[in-house]
Amino acid sequence: MEATILHSGFDGLKFTIQADIPDGFRDELASAKQHAKDTYSDCVLEFGTVSLNVTSKGARGFTTHTGDHGAVWLFQDPQDRIPNNPGITVDFRAFGLATRGLEGAERHFRDCMEAFGIKYVETQLRVARADFAVDFLAPWFEPDREALVVPPGTKVTEYTGVDETATVSSGARVVGLRAGAVANRQLAIYDKRAEVIQQNKMGWLTIWNAALAVTCPPRLPHS
Repeated sequence: MEATILHSGFDGLKFTIQADIPDGFRDELASAKQHAKDTYSDCVLEFGTVSLNVTSKGARGFTTHTGDHGAVWLFQDPQDRIPNNPGITVDFRAFGLATRGLEGAERHFRDCMEAFGIKYVETQLRVARADFAVDFLAPWFEPDREALVVPPGTKVTEYTGVDETATVSSGARVVGLRAGAVANRQLAIYDKRAEVIQQNKMGWLTIWNAALAVTCPPRLPHS
């Protein structure tokens, strides 16, 4: 039995910038955050072609995002700094990385930083996390704990559903394995299709179906 690879590439990218946001940008974020609290909904700020959604979250800063194709942007408040924490954290979303790649992510980052008026140099950037994923079609596949080779002492978790992390009971079908920790190297094998349907991330179905159309084109009938 063979598996069909539907997509492969970076699935997550998070990095930090050791810089503070300008005073004018800080004031706009503070006003938008208060508006979000008052209206119980995100407040959208427009910076040319960049739309920034400001939420009511962020105890000592601002939690924002630039949509499903963009990233989550966390800004510390320069007037209420958390000591030793980076001023800016950028967490790119998986769908944007899948459709635009690393080049698109870099372009989006530079466009946003220019639009927000934030000055920086390359040495202020630090990668905090990078995820690489391979999505393959194999309905027959069931993870086998005994076939997973990991370093001694590595924690391995078996689970049966998208939200479950408990060890599988005897007789239950295993649908996923997770080894390691998020803060270190981690391997995760799981039913991504079930997660996509449950969390309504239907854009992934478009990506996979397009790959299937190329990999397995319909055959013409014999004349």
